[in-house]
Amino acid sequence: MKRILIFAICLFALISCSCREEPALKYRPEIVTPSPEKPGEITYSPPVKSQSNFEAEKPVLCERVTLLAAGDLLCLGGQLSTAKAGIAYDFDYCFEKVRDEISKADIAIANLETLIADGYPYTAIKPSPADPPPEIEEQQPNAADPIKARAEGGAAGDLDCPCSLSGTFLLAKPYPKAGAAQPLSSAPRINGPESFLAAAVNAGFDVLTTANNHIYDYQAEGLIKTLEMLDRYNVLHTGAFGEPGERVPLIVKAKGFSVAIFAYTDILNKKPEKDFAYMVNRYDEAAIKADIEQARAAGADFVIVSMHWGIEHTHKPLKSQRNMAKYIAGAGADLIIGAHPHCMQPVELIETDRGSVPVFYSLGNFLSSMPDLIHKDGAMIKIVLEKDSGSGSTKIIEMSYVPTHCFITDEDNFTILPADSASVSQSPYSSRLQKARERITKVLGDAVCRPE
Repeated sequence: MKRILIFAICLFALISCSCREEPALKYRPEIVTPSPEKPGEITYSPPVKSQSNFEAEKPVLCERVTLLAAGDLLCLGGQLSTAKAGIAYDFDYCFEKVRDEISKADIAIANLETLIADGYPYTAIKPSPADPPPEIEEQQPNAADPIKARAEGGAAGDLDCPCSLSGTFLLAKPYPKAGAAQPLSSAPRINGPESFLAAAVNAGFDVLTTANNHIYDYQAEGLIKTLEMLDRYNVLHTGAFGEPGERVPLIVKAKGFSVAIFAYTDILNKKPEKDFAYMVNRYDEAAIKADIEQARAAGADFVIVSMHWGIEHTHKPLKSQRNMAKYIAGAGADLIIGAHPHCMQPVELIETDRGSVPVFYSLGNFLSSMPDLIHKDGAMIKIVLEKDSGSGSTKIIEMSYVPTHCFITDEDNFTILPADSASVSQSPYSSRLQKARERITKVLGDAVCRPE
């Protein structure tokens, strides 16, 4: 288990006799109400440890922290077909070969590009109809059916709990339903079962960003259901919000470091209605500058900005992406991570008066059943931060990446395989992984960030 200062909440209150055991997860962070001294900051505090269970601990002065960032987590029709296990779905196998790498990082981040909205249809193998029925009958298999949720040590949990442990968001006005009155674009609606989220959390991801073009596919209700599910699993998230007061900087504290994480999108398949514009972080220069300043005032040592931008299926960033990256870096970000193209795009350094800011224009798909090779390649970015004990300044001292490939096994299962040099040499699929590695390193290169 990671040595991270956002420790597990060990126990939930029993709130309904209809609820079964909660998922066995690697950690359960506790949200602490922002203090008057630092308004707008979200911090995470460890629970009080019992002296009978733990020996007295001495403070450990850590001056380094490790970050990991991966690309898009998509739950598409092909994956749903192969993940079906009886009357439920199991996605844990998708992450088996990368779980150790993800779990080693102190803070691991990915882009959740799917809704987890029970009661709405899951992503179809073919694009969903433009106008779903206003009332959805019980699905087969149902999102609330029991599935395996393997945590560390192989423990199993039961995800069948019809009640939300986070409560219900209250809106000033009733939000519109996703129905015939609000047709979407021709793009497919992306929605997956609870077990997809469980697998991502069990794989070791600490933070999931939610600002992307699919977050409003089922309007406010689908967004809110997704946020409630994320809260139920106590996974940290940013980019979409259930109410205006929740739009505050997400600051994750690990090993003495305070890392602020923001997520914005330049693209939406369906825009929120005017009264609900706060629900999704859109690219807005004034807002981004103010957000970063607020995070710095709250004590952030390092600022990460996740951007959903560009166009799909191309390795070449748009001029607009480069312009946005230049502005974000100048506004105070220390690292920019891009998503949406569903393929790899280059990394470069943007020079600012504070130093060089790495920009990964797209990390590609981390998990997806999109059909072409360009869609199967991705990368896990690994960054080591160091804090100067004298000045307190934080800087990047190491940066590398692990190429990844979404491999289709002989059983037609979608599995993420690492394509670092050691894994390639040891894999029975070495030829295929070597080709994936060559494609990925051709895009990312080794001048800014070295391949492992």
